[in-house]
Amino acid sequence: MDFYNSALGVSTQASSSLSSAAKHSCCFAHPHPNFHFSKLRQHAALVTALPLCRNRHFSRHSVVESRNPSLGIVSAVGERLCNGDVRNHGSSTSDSNDGDDDVAAFFARKATFERIQSSGIVACLRSDNEEVALNAGRAALNGGVSVLEVTMRTPGAAQVISKLVEEYPSATIGAGTVLTQEDAERAKEAGASFLMSPVANKDLIEAHCRSEVLFVPGVMSPSEILQARRWGASCLKLYPVSLVGGMEFVKLLKRLHPSMPIIPANGISLDVVEGYLQAGSTAVVASDAIFNKSSLARHDYAVISQQSKIAAAMGSETTRGDTSTLKYTRGGLRGRAGT
Repeated sequence: MDFYNSALGVSTQASSSLSSAAKHSCCFAHPHPNFHFSKLRQHAALVTALPLCRNRHFSRHSVVESRNPSLGIVSAVGERLCNGDVRNHGSSTSDSNDGDDDVAAFFARKATFERIQSSGIVACLRSDNEEVALNAGRAALNGGVSVLEVTMRTPGAAQVISKLVEEYPSATIGAGTVLTQEDAERAKEAGASFLMSPVANKDLIEAHCRSEVLFVPGVMSPSEILQARRWGASCLKLYPVSLVGGMEFVKLLKRLHPSMPIIPANGISLDVVEGYLQAGSTAVVASDAIFNKSSLARHDYAVISQQSKIAAAMGSETTRGDTSTLKYTRGGLRGRAGT
C-alpha cells in the first residue's frame, strides 16, 4: 500500500533514533526483536496514511489485504485506526483521534528533547525589563546557543518568547519558572516548545503527558525523582543542583538510573559545563554564566553574545556521558520510575 509505505518513511525520518530495521518490519507480529519500536513506527505511519486512505475510499480490508502475507499480520493498532476506533492507551473509551494525537504529541516532545540534548546548553534568561530581555535573548541566539529559556518572572515574558520564536524559527525557545497552569498556557500560546519548573507539580506533569510541549519539572531528592516519574515526567530538572551535591550527585543518579534524562540547574559556571556533560547530564542550564547581571544592567549585549558563543562550543564539543532518550509510554504515563 503506497500511502502507508510513504507515511512510514515520514515517520521513520521523524526520529533518527528509532530502529533501522527493514521497511516492513513493523508488520511482524510479536515477538519480533524490534516489536516496541516497530509498533510505534506503524502507528505513526498509519496516523499519517489514514486520511489519505479515507480520501481514496479505502476500507479497512483494503489496508489489511494489501500487506504482504509473508510479513505477518497488521497489528490491532492499525486495524483500530482504519476502523476509526482509536482509543487512548490505558483508557476504555475516548475520542477516536486521541490515540493519533498521543503518538504525534510524543514525536513533537521527543524532537524538542533531542534538540536540547544535542545542544547541551539551555541558556536561561531572566530580567526585570522586557526590552532588555528581548535584546539579551537576541544576543545569546546570535552568539550561538540554540536553546533559550525565558523565565515567566520576566516582565512581558510571553511577548519576549513570541518575538524570539518569530525571529529565530530554527531555535528552540521555551519558558522557565512555570509554576501554574496559567503560566503554562501563556507560554504555550506564545510558542514555547518546552516548559521548565523549579518544582514537581503533579497537575502540570499530568497535564503535559500528552502535550506536544515538553514539560521538565524540578526535583532535588531521590524521593521527588521517583514521584515525578510516577506522575509521568519523562525528563527532569535537577534543581538547585549546587545545593544537593553538584556534579557528584549527578554521577550518583546516573549510576542508579543511566537512562533517566537529567538537566542540572543553578550555579553552573562555564568552567564546569564540560564536567556535568561528561557525568551524564542531558544538558545543563546556564543562567548567570551567560546573562551576567552586570552585563544586563549595562546593556552590554556583546559580552552576552561572547559568553553564548563559548557555552555553545562547550555544549557541542564535549564528549557526552548521556545515553538517555524519551520513551513512548501508554497514555504518556510511566509504569515505574527510573527506566
